[in-house]
Amino acid sequence: MTGQREWTLRTGLGGNVAKTAPPLVVVDSCVIIDVLAPGDPERHVRSVQVFRVDGTSHRVLLPALVLAEVAGSGQIRGDDGGAAERTRRITLAHQWIKDSEYLVADITERIATQAARLASDYNLKGADACIVAVAVAWMCPKLYTWDKGILKIGDALPGLSIEEPPDHGQTTMF
Repeated sequence: MTGQREWTLRTGLGGNVAKTAPPLVVVDSCVIIDVLAPGDPERHVRSVQVFRVDGTSHRVLLPALVLAEVAGSGQIRGDDGGAAERTRRITLAHQWIKDSEYLVADITERIATQAARLASDYNLKGADACIVAVAVAWMCPKLYTWDKGILKIGDALPGLSIEEPPDHGQTTMF
């Protein structure tokens, strides 16, 4: 499976052109947080790379829930660095959310029901289960996260590989 999807572009002249879109990958909130409020330099570089190649090797799909998780994260809202730094991080997070042009997937009743099953089957927190359920529902070949609770699933779900963002020079095979 290549993970690529074929879609049809209507040319406006009555003709259609088949195009192949890069595969969708789900990105967890912790990857976004490492972009906006970096702690570990290696994780920051690897997280940035996931977004830098959007549209070429893959398309980023964000579960709607991660937008709230980013703004509500302790690394964003925390007092580290004082009040001015906290305000800067919060402003940056909200600006990133507002300006983001990535695909956003709603958490529908169907996805929430699947998340409930995944939470039980893999001992996941509810929010983590929703993120995995989005990847399954959208048939994404990859989910990038730093969260050990999600990473433990690995390749257990057919068609989905849950991984840390790849090393800067590492290539990702779909």
